[in-house]
Amino acid sequence: MSEFTKAEVPDVLKEIDNHESWLSMFLLNSVLRSRYTGKTYQFAYNFLRRSEGVCREYELARKQTAIFLEGSRQSISLYSRAIQHWEYFLSHGWHSFLLLSSFAGHPRNAIFKKGDGSVDEKLNGLYSLSKHAESQIENGHIPDTHTIPIWLENDGLRSVRYNLSFGEARDIVMLMAQWANRIVDPLKLQEMLKNGEI
Repeated sequence: MSEFTKAEVPDVLKEIDNHESWLSMFLLNSVLRSRYTGKTYQFAYNFLRRSEGVCREYELARKQTAIFLEGSRQSISLYSRAIQHWEYFLSHGWHSFLLLSSFAGHPRNAIFKKGDGSVDEKLNGLYSLSKHAESQIENGHIPDTHTIPIWLENDGLRSVRYNLSFGEARDIVMLMAQWANRIVDPLKLQEMLKNGEI
């Protein structure tokens, strides 16, 4: 914690339209324009719900990180709040990837190849470590010098094995927003696919 002294977390939400109303727009489009059927509808709905969470938690994490850095950098409570919002961001981010993959009809195990070093792998790795902190502690996977499985460094989120830069976290938000703005309107998505725009 004492080594975490600065962070440049991009303010990405100012670049994204409608991120707080994707679900409302989706439901309205489903009534007035066109509706996905069966599981596709369920995947779309839950993807949009999680994508709203990605945006919300990224922004809360960004703000809480700034609060910690601007205040007493010895405040364990402020640091813990920042980490908590980053963990929520990781959860929403990973589940968004899973739902998007299922929506597109791809197998979930094809999102990344183990050891490829992709953002997808880093996101999954950090999310899994955070989700299973108890087993990480029990199995001795957290060094004695640490108390939590993931922590903040000046360039991003870190664990013993994975690191996700703040720029990569921004890219996750932008990717989910890009797809949310497509999926929110089934007719528009159908046209884009037909015209080879995707």
